[in-house]
Amino acid sequence: MRIVHGHYPPNYKKIADALAPGPNAIFCYGESIYIPGGFDIPPWLEAHEAGHSRQQRAVGIEPWWDRYIVDPEWRFAQELEAHRMEWRVFIDGKPTRPQRRHMIKILSRRLSGPLYGNIVTRAAARRAIEK
Repeated sequence: MRIVHGHYPPNYKKIADALAPGPNAIFCYGESIYIPGGFDIPPWLEAHEAGHSRQQRAVGIEPWWDRYIVDPEWRFAQELEAHRMEWRVFIDGKPTRPQRRHMIKILSRRLSGPLYGNIVTRAAARRAIEK
């Protein structure tokens, strides 16, 4: 995947108007990961975005984004798959038990949060990610 630091994806206005992403948000658009904040991302987050790239190839980039923006349940399903990929890559790095606890807390908080529609509790998000 190509990583683009300091820039927004081509459809950013549409995303921002509908979802109000935070200042540290990153975006997958096709084969590119856009990181407007310019920071580096770890391999597990790159795996998360690569999952979105694969999802977008399956239905088309713009159709994927159009549905992602308007359909919270579909957005959650897409994110659950990507969060599971992120978790697997993180676990493959053989983290310590405290590192695993910290990471699953971060992932479950993110997946159960407002950006993804507050569809599940944090505990349910954790169980779903760890499956």
